[in-house]
Amino acid sequence: MWKSNNSNKWPPFYAECPDHWVKDNSNNCVDVHGLTGKTNNVPRSVSFEGDIYKGAQGLCQKQRWAKTLNYVNMPPNSGIAWDGIDVNSNPDLCIG
Repeated sequence: MWKSNNSNKWPPFYAECPDHWVKDNSNNCVDVHGLTGKTNNVPRSVSFEGDIYKGAQGLCQKQRWAKTLNYVNMPPNSGIAWDGIDVNSNPDLCIG
């Protein structure tokens, strides 16, 4: 049963890549389905291994990055889904 004073952190872990992207042998996240299309000028392969993407501020940087993208046929900067990272699943990630 859920307790209101539960101290467990949610989500318990963060996905390494945006939803529907996969991690390749070089540890890059790859948009294998082409969901972001070619109009975003975004590479289909992105590395999140740099220091800018580490720690709490790194999670915020990932959220900001995901927010600048959009799926094919969606309005610009509508964001892509990334469970635990995107602004819809974790709106307070970049606060504080």
